[in-house]
Amino acid sequence: MATGPGREHWVLEIVRGRENGRRYLVGPGESQIGTALAGARGFDLADQEDPSSPRRMAGKQACLTATADALSIRDLESPGGTFVNRQRLLSGQVRVLQPGDLVQLGGVQLQVKREAEAEARAEPKPEPRSQPTAPGGPGPMSISYTIAGGGTCRTWDDFLTLAAQRWNLVRDELTSGRLAEYLKRIQRTDLLPRPDAGMTADEQLDAWLARLPATRSSAPELDVHPQTLIVRAAAGGGLRR
Repeated sequence: MATGPGREHWVLEIVRGRENGRRYLVGPGESQIGTALAGARGFDLADQEDPSSPRRMAGKQACLTATADALSIRDLESPGGTFVNRQRLLSGQVRVLQPGDLVQLGGVQLQVKREAEAEARAEPKPEPRSQPTAPGGPGPMSISYTIAGGGTCRTWDDFLTLAAQRWNLVRDELTSGRLAEYLKRIQRTDLLPRPDAGMTADEQLDAWLARLPATRSSAPELDVHPQTLIVRAAAGGGLRR
C-alpha cells in the first residue's frame, strides 16, 4: 500500500439508487449501513431508496469493517438480506470485499472501489434528474440488440425482462460471444461478460445481468399461482386437493 499523499482509500459508489455516482468514503474501523442508524457511525442511505420499490433496507442493515488493506461486510440479520455479487450473506458471515464487488441492500446497489486519497475525497455532483440520461447510465441504448430466435432489447431493462421470459436464449447470446461483440460495437467494454472457469453459463449470465445499468433490480423474483395444490394426508393415506 502506498504511503503519504498517494495513499488509497475504500470507497462505495451508488450504481443503483436515487443518485447514481454518489460516493461514500469508508473510514477505518466499523461503519454501519442502513436507513435509521440512531446516531451510530456509518452511512444512512434512506435518501437513496426508491419509495416505489418493494425491496426495503433495514434501519441497521449491515456493518462494514475497514483497515488500511482490507474491507469486509457483515449482515446485521436484516429481513431482506445483504447480497454481494448476487450471493446472500449468511447470518454472522463476514465477506471480504474486493474492488469491483457489487453490494446490494434493499433496492440500493453500491460498487466497491479503491482510489487515491484526492480522488476518493472528491464528491461528484449528481446530475439533475430532469437532464437526459447519460450514455453510460440506464435508459435507451445507442443501438438496439436483437436476440437470435426472437426478441429485441432497446433498453438495459429489456435484457432483464427477456432473460426472465426466455433465459436459454439470452444465455446462448452470452456463451456464443454475440453479446460481447455487440458491447464492443457500442463502446461499452465496461459491461463485457467476465469468463470464469469456476462458474456455469447460467451463473455467468446471472452475474452479467447484475452489472447492467438498469433502472430496476435484477434480483430473482418468484410469482406462483398454482391451480391445484396436492397435500398428502398425515394419517390414513390418500390425497387432498
